[in-house]
Amino acid sequence: MDIEVKVAVISAFVALISAGISVRGQMRLARFHAKKQAEAILAKYREPLLRAAYELQSKIYNIVRQNLLKVYYVNGSDAEKEYALQNTLYVIAQYFGWTEILRREIQFLDLGEVRATRKIARLQENICHLFLLDSDSLGRRFRIFRGEQRAIGECMITNDPNGSSCTGYAAFVQQQDPAFRKWFDRLGMDIDELAQASEPYSARLVMIQRALIDLIDFLDKKHVRFPKEYRKKLPMPIDAHKLSKDMLTAMRDVLKPKWPEIGDYAEGEVKKFAESLVMIEKLKLEGKIDEEQAKMHLDIQKNTARSVLLTVEGVGIASTEMAINRALKSVQDYVNTATGWKLIKEPARRWRGLKHIIRDKKIKQMR
Repeated sequence: MDIEVKVAVISAFVALISAGISVRGQMRLARFHAKKQAEAILAKYREPLLRAAYELQSKIYNIVRQNLLKVYYVNGSDAEKEYALQNTLYVIAQYFGWTEILRREIQFLDLGEVRATRKIARLQENICHLFLLDSDSLGRRFRIFRGEQRAIGECMITNDPNGSSCTGYAAFVQQQDPAFRKWFDRLGMDIDELAQASEPYSARLVMIQRALIDLIDFLDKKHVRFPKEYRKKLPMPIDAHKLSKDMLTAMRDVLKPKWPEIGDYAEGEVKKFAESLVMIEKLKLEGKIDEEQAKMHLDIQKNTARSVLLTVEGVGIASTEMAINRALKSVQDYVNTATGWKLIKEPARRWRGLKHIIRDKKIKQMR
């Protein structure tokens, strides 16, 4: 090979390496700038987002525990009723406003290197999901679809030379434009219904309050802005009767052909499931059980239910397994959110356990 060719090859190789190093350096520099920019945005909006989350959870806490709507909306003066309504609407809208502002600021940034922004995004997504979740266990009150959440947030945003901000309470109350107020009509009706109810309880609001506390705990880890004693989570009691009803309905759909024979057995088993889940939640609040122990307890109940249902003549393994999985699926979101654990997951085939059940049933039939 000629010396000129060798020199050309070496020069090309060196140029290729240099280009690679340059590109890598530019990528690292871009990630560094993106990280610093994201951290700056988070620092700028941490305080208003924290205060909006705190004010919303505080309002929910007072509604559920202090019966705020009954005291001021139902039994208060006209001025107190108006305040109870407008301020409740405002703290919901304010939270959506600051959430939308933060979303707009960071949507074009590469947040892969910024752990804090990823964590906040997950916490906010959980709150968003609880508002929009369509579940019989949660009902329809205060269900706000994702697009509606963003629309309310957009309506609350104001812009000035210092950047985006959120509409204040006075401006919110004074804003009577029908195009603005239409986003709050259904929420206003939900507030009225809850105020008139015999019990000021909303499973959805309780779950949202608990999720907001998680966000507050992350944004204010050292309790600088809000003391620890002012950020208590509402207890999330599981309604055993509601669970039994939902699970029994789901189970009946699967076992309908054999329901006259198996109905009483199924009803007994779903009641045991509901009682077990209530007990698990109680033990968790008392700090007497962890997630793995809770899952083991639920597995034991599932195995017991299988064995009981399979004693009915003509009921097969597949339909029994499907009925139990369908029953648990019907309350999956409610139970997992209430406990804060993923106790109920998508059904997995457990063939080893099923083989033992089949073998035991065949032995009983032989006897």
